[in-house]
Amino acid sequence: MKSRYILLLFMLTIMLHCSNGPAQTGSAPEVQGNHWNNLARFLGGMTVQEDSNLKKAAATGAFRTHRQTMDRFWDQVKKRNIAKIAPWRDDHIPVSCRNNTVFYPLSGADFVNLYTFFPRAKSYIMASVEDQGPIPQPHTLTPGRLKTGLGSIRQCIASIASINYLLTRDQRIATRNTSLPGTMPVLLAVMARLELHITDVQQITIGADGRIRKHEGPSAPRPGHDEISGCRILFNNGNAPQQELVYLSMRLSSSSFDEGRAGRNFLASLGDLNTFTKSAIYLLQLPGFRNVCRFIMERSVLVLQDYSGIPYRYFSEAEWDIRLFGSYRGPVGFGNYPNPPRQPDLIRAYRTGRPPLPFHFGYGTIQGKGRSNLMLMIKKQRTP
Repeated sequence: MKSRYILLLFMLTIMLHCSNGPAQTGSAPEVQGNHWNNLARFLGGMTVQEDSNLKKAAATGAFRTHRQTMDRFWDQVKKRNIAKIAPWRDDHIPVSCRNNTVFYPLSGADFVNLYTFFPRAKSYIMASVEDQGPIPQPHTLTPGRLKTGLGSIRQCIASIASINYLLTRDQRIATRNTSLPGTMPVLLAVMARLELHITDVQQITIGADGRIRKHEGPSAPRPGHDEISGCRILFNNGNAPQQELVYLSMRLSSSSFDEGRAGRNFLASLGDLNTFTKSAIYLLQLPGFRNVCRFIMERSVLVLQDYSGIPYRYFSEAEWDIRLFGSYRGPVGFGNYPNPPRQPDLIRAYRTGRPPLPFHFGYGTIQGKGRSNLMLMIKKQRTP
């Protein structure tokens, strides 16, 4: 009986020591919500909390270089892009459309422009051919691989910082690195720099029924027949309601939004959309994509794009309030597409003179100063 009593006291002492240990040392385990935010801040070259499993990686030379360069890049992004776009947005984007879900086809990893134009949207849907990649785990990387991975993030952001243009070739090379692959590290880095608080990161697929299915584990899921792989990032801005970014890894084709397809069913479930496109490689202007454009326009109450998106002639003045900004004298060719569609009707529309555009945007950026254009189409209310 005495030995049993002594054993009971011994076990009780151990239990009390274990329960009080963390409180005495002040080192509480990192909670999941803090982990995602720390991850985004680390990828963005920002400080992480003391209890983060990224604290050791944040003490490396690779991270110090990353932080210094990202600080410089982001200062350029704010001055050259955000500070000029935000006043234009406040003057021209209708209040009635500001909370709508925003769809950005052919987006790449360009969340900067998407969020800057539409900061109050509840949901952001980005669709691009680049894979989202696995959920980043930089704390598991060797110093050499960490240096490579962080360098790839900077490679994507450098051109946005300098000319607000995401070079497709650089983006594809950067997102195919083996250390921090995919678009997810770039998206998280940019979101942290936008001062958004990340609460969850999920790997997902969109089924043929249009519903999101969450997948456990960090690896990107392998989509089945007529499924779309992607990721979902939940976040908030201060005390604002929760928002979400859904990135879909999908190659846009002429049949992407045919009846019964996953992409069509998913977008159709989202209600009224704002559609945003820039530097869209003229894909939507190919004759075979007419039905794709028709579906997007049917779902959209607002379309904001440069001249490379949905053809100007598709927008009827009877249905759309058409507002043109900047200038347009013809398209820029590139690579194996040296002679893109000229859109003579759009050239004529710009001859009457349009309000200037106070920032670089889309393909106009690479055509030179004063060559950027922006087309704001707002669907007119139908009379009952």
